[in-house]
This record gives sequence, structure tokens and C-alpha cells, in this order.
Amino acid sequence: MPGKERLPVEVRLKRNMKIDEKGCWMWQGSKSGSGYAMIQMGRGPGEGPKLAHRVSYATFNGEIPENMMVDHLCYKEGGYSNRLCINPKHLELCTDAENKTRGYAMKKVAGWIHYKTANANASTNSKVD
Repeated sequence: MPGKERLPVEVRLKRNMKIDEKGCWMWQGSKSGSGYAMIQMGRGPGEGPKLAHRVSYATFNGEIPENMMVDHLCYKEGGYSNRLCINPKHLELCTDAENKTRGYAMKKVAGWIHYKTANANASTNSKVD
């Protein structure tokens, strides 16, 4: 018996999220042990559960170059990244080193903030009301 045809990934992403007051697309589906949104992307070789924020970025913004991270620009109280947000406008490509630096810096800031790299030499932080 042939398998059931899957809905397009953009439909599956949007069906499994709710938009919060900050504009975050909060994932309502499966989560990893470390709190990241997960989406099932098939059962064959190289398929399986994938990080939903990376799938969302690739689906709506384009391909993710090799060795690049997809960083959450939205943070929650305590300076922790909002691992359940899959809003492609709240995601940005960065290197592993940039991702770690941002994470350490954001943990020092309380409340919701958005961190946006303006260019390679400057960045801005702003409180989100």
C-alpha cells in the first residue's frame, strides 16, 4: 500500500504554530530534549526529524550554506533564545562563532530583545515592547 502524500512543508510549518504578541511563530509540535522545535521530514535515508527553525529558514528564505548556523534573533526572559520560534523573519544566518558570541551576550540581558547584526563590525540591540 503506497504511503500517504505529505502536505507541502510550508503548510505543515504554518499548521503547527501560533503567532504570539511579539510576532514569534511559536511551534506547537514536537520538541527536542533541549527545547528546539522539531519537524518530521520523511523516514528514508538522510530524512527524519529536523530542527524546525532551520527548515523554516530554508523554506521561506532560501538555502542554508554549508557550515552556517540559523540563529534566533528573538530572545526571552533571562536572555535565552526562543528555541520554539520558527518565524523566518526572526532567523538569520551566522557562523558558529557568531552564534555562540550572541548567545553568551544575550544571557546577560533580561527581558525580550531582538538582536540584529547590522554588519560585520556593528550590531544593535533593542527592547521589544
